[in-house]
Amino acid sequence: ISIQRVALLHPAVIQIFTDFITAAENGLGVTFRVVQGLRTFAQQQAIYNQGRTTPGAIVTNAPPGESFHNYGLAVDVAHLIDNGTEIDWHFDMSQLTQFMPSSMVWGGSWIHIVDKPHFEVVFGNTWQQLLEKHNAGDFIANTTFVNL
Repeated sequence: ISIQRVALLHPAVIQIFTDFITAAENGLGVTFRVVQGLRTFAQQQAIYNQGRTTPGAIVTNAPPGESFHNYGLAVDVAHLIDNGTEIDWHFDMSQLTQFMPSSMVWGGSWIHIVDKPHFEVVFGNTWQQLLEKHNAGDFIANTTFVNL
């Protein structure tokens, strides 16, 4: 499942995230699951609505276009236990930072909204820059991914 989700990311980060997760699993002797990778604008709207206009708790403050998931540049990772049948949401995700390439940012290091399962590689782009490219149709040929 994780491999399938990573394969759907922006082509510029597929190998980066594959190597990162492999190194973390091998280095820590555990198994991780990419629980979220690429998220469409429609999917982002649905989770943004949660706790606002639809039932449930608020899970994001990012409307469509404001999440790096929308550009295939971010993943949310969880630790699997019980032979891969359960997720351990209490696992200390800071342990993964030792396997991160210098281009990667961990959401657990953020000050205002700490997002411990979140890892991203954005190549110096802000979400505003990526949204501008998206709205202008600045895509890699034959894909829905913006040019970085």
